[in-house]
Amino acid sequence: MHLCCFVRGIKKHPCLERVIHINLSKISFIMKEVRAFSRAGKLSESNTVYMSWGKGKKIHLRFSKSENPAIEKLYSTHFFKAQDRT
Repeated sequence: MHLCCFVRGIKKHPCLERVIHINLSKISFIMKEVRAFSRAGKLSESNTVYMSWGKGKKIHLRFSKSENPAIEKLYSTHFFKAQDRT
């Protein structure tokens, strides 16, 4: 329920870190491992801008309480296998 409210951009939950039920050190560890595994597998990175959806004004969704741009970028990075162009 709370994650759904975050995605919809409801102001009750201003950032993702407030609605997930894992401590921040575990999240940080998981994100570092995913990044290391992805780079070792030669996956490409892509940053995505997340916006609220539904009725009303669209707002940028925040992931971290601190609003640190570096942390926001880490949360919004996707990894994918680059397709061969041959």
